Amino acid sequence: MTLLRLIPLLSLAAVALLAGCEKKPVEVTRQMQAEVANLLSEADFANQLRDYARAEPLLAKAVVIMPDIGENWVLLGAARKRLNDTVGARTAYREALAAFERSFKAEPKETELLLQQVYVHALLGQTDKARSVLAKAGKDFPADREIQDFIQSKAIDRMVTDPSFKAVALSSGRSLP
Repeated sequence: MTLLRLIPLLSLAAVALLAGCEKKPVEVTRQMQAEVANLLSEADFANQLRDYARAEPLLAKAVVIMPDIGENWVLLGAARKRLNDTVGARTAYREALAAFERSFKAEPKETELLLQQVYVHALLGQTDKARSVLAKAGKDFPADREIQDFIQSKAIDRMVTDPSFKAVALSSGRSLP
């Protein structure tokens, strides 16, 4: 069989394999939870000392063990940003966003997950997307006090100008792909 005839077959095989590759939640054991809690505690201590080089590998290990926790990806992204690893920070923030999106899909009444998505979009420099997600959340959940307060107080504008936010954000004020 010639190579040209194999290409469509290989393409079909790849599509078939990838069709079932949607990320599934990791089965979490108590041992995994304990190990991640220990890693996060150690990383928190390192962050308090501003020892981001020590915190980063601890956080990286935590997200490998339990990849579905968006908050841990945000912590990893922040540590990497403080180490001037912009590519690594962007990767971590994108993983955080994906984790928050999966969590919201599984628990569509947990509106806090939408606000976390807004925060991560802002960290990625995607303020227009953050505003869009927030506006949609406001329409979808008009009785949610936290979302409505976030909108009315123009929290995104305050957030992106805050120096502590700027220290871990990839850019401010403009959207990136």
